[in-house]
This record gives sequence, C-alpha cells and structure tokens, in this order.
Amino acid sequence: MVTQPHERRLLDQIERELRAQDPGFAERMSRTRPLTRARVWMSFPRAIGVVAACLALLCLVLNEGAGFITSALLAVVLLVCTRWTVRTE
Repeated sequence: MVTQPHERRLLDQIERELRAQDPGFAERMSRTRPLTRARVWMSFPRAIGVVAACLALLCLVLNEGAGFITSALLAVVLLVCTRWTVRTE
C-alpha cells in the first residue's frame, strides 16, 4: 500500500497521540505474535507450496527422482506465483 506524504504525517500524528493517551494499549497493538505473522503470510497457494516442498523432500529421501522433480517444481511455482499481482489501469 502506497501512502502519500501528508497521509503518512497524519498517521504518525495519530500514533503519537495514541501512545501519549494510552501507552499500554499502543504497546499491545504494536506487538505481534509469531503464530499471527505465520497465519497472515500463509495463503492457500503458499500452503500447497509448502506441502509440495515437503513431498519433494520425502521423494528425495525415498530416492524417487521423478517425484522429487515434479514436487519441487510445483512448490517453486506456487511459492513464487503468490507474489504476482494483476494490475488493471
């Protein structure tokens, strides 16, 4: 998300006022737990990519070359494609 400089200044001012009025609440709102971060990062394609990466490692351990290559390629494609966005102008 791109914000304009004046919007950024307004948001910074609001944050300073909040910290001055209720520092405990501001501290709780600024903390994030590791599980929350992981949940935000995880989307359906990324979850499938992680599963495919695990399957690729399993195929590698079991000496299944074709399965390893297929799973590894699927994992890479899914993990890379989650960052792509389509923009209409």
